[in-house]
Amino acid sequence: MINRLTKILLLAIVVFSSCQNVQQEEAQVVKLSGNDAELLINTYSNLLLTVKMAEEAVNRSALPGTRQLAITIRNDHQAMLDKLEDVANKHKADLPLDLTPQQLKQWQALVREKGIAFDKAYAAIVQENHDNNLVVLKSIMSKAENPSLQNVAKEINATAINHLQQGEELQELIENRRSRDTIMEITAVSFKQ
Repeated sequence: MINRLTKILLLAIVVFSSCQNVQQEEAQVVKLSGNDAELLINTYSNLLLTVKMAEEAVNRSALPGTRQLAITIRNDHQAMLDKLEDVANKHKADLPLDLTPQQLKQWQALVREKGIAFDKAYAAIVQENHDNNLVVLKSIMSKAENPSLQNVAKEINATAINHLQQGEELQELIENRRSRDTIMEITAVSFKQ
């Protein structure tokens, strides 16, 4: 009987102790400031859009270079989303689950394109989105109060600069290809006459 009471008492102590640990952990959670939360949400939202567009480019691009860049961006940005989710979870911040209406319009404009026009539109979007992301990331690195958010922004910034350069190279490749294809079409028409 004493042995059973001892086990129950020990179990009660363990349960009580673990409840106190959970309460202490919850009390230690530092909410993000309004500015930090807004920066986190904006960055996360932009990355959601670029991942969705990259998925389209992986499936629909006409050029292997576009597909390869899209795969790189999709994978890198998904890893970035995971890091931002860790920060959000750590600080109990809510993140968007889907695209905003404006982002949905951008995505719809892209998916209307076909062939080389799709690749060209995607290359332009890569540059535009990464330019925008770099502005937001610079803001986070200079204005964010939360060190973990600043650290993630620094990591993302380096990758965004790389993607921007790759997007510029892709756009140049597409322009050169388009010029060459146009010359070939004109030559083919000339020989038929």
